[in-house]
Amino acid sequence: MLKQLEQSLSRHPVLLLASGVLLPTLLVWVDSVGNPFSYFRYQLPPGQALYILSKLMALVTLSLLWLQCLTALAQRTPTLMMLRPGLLNHRRLGLLILTTACLHALLFVLAASLRTGKPAWALLLPLPGEGYYNLHLSFGSMALWLLMLGGVAGLARWRYNSGWRRWLHLAWLPALVLISLHGLGIGSETRTGMLRYLYPLMALSLLAVGIHRSNFFDVETKSISDRERLNGHRDGKSD
Repeated sequence: MLKQLEQSLSRHPVLLLASGVLLPTLLVWVDSVGNPFSYFRYQLPPGQALYILSKLMALVTLSLLWLQCLTALAQRTPTLMMLRPGLLNHRRLGLLILTTACLHALLFVLAASLRTGKPAWALLLPLPGEGYYNLHLSFGSMALWLLMLGGVAGLARWRYNSGWRRWLHLAWLPALVLISLHGLGIGSETRTGMLRYLYPLMALSLLAVGIHRSNFFDVETKSISDRERLNGHRDGKSD
């Protein structure tokens, strides 16, 4: 059985990447909240159990979004072709990200409603007013709507191919930035333990793949070669 699992991971490196990201995410969450089952056995402040589940969904969403971005960038990067997920898996992962993001928001709103004793649906919209906490909550709500916009545009793009749907699908980029600001600003788990080191590595990996995909260094090398050929041609003429 272990051999079959090893062969499967070797054939599907995306699964290996997902395991490598989600496992430390789960461990950090458990280390932060302790025994999750104790939240359902003992009397705690209203909504506390929902709140810790919301935190788990937030961490999973950010990790899966990184994986989705990495594999999407790898589709047109020759040296990373082994990470290509395929169209069907790209859609499935996108739907999973939307599901976990919506669960995070829904669980948080329900927890806040139970804690305050009144509906807190207003948290799903950017909060007016000033304040560090409200600002970072607004980052999260804006990211959720951008993710939904990008997801719907992505599904529509594959069925009705058009340029404007492609650009709307790129809403994942500002959503990723807002999610990062939201998590780093008011998410305790993102600033402690393994995730404090893992998330900078995830950001650097996306930056490196993005630069590689843009052929930035290839363009620079090509321009240098063109100048050298031009100079050689001029030297030949002068002789």
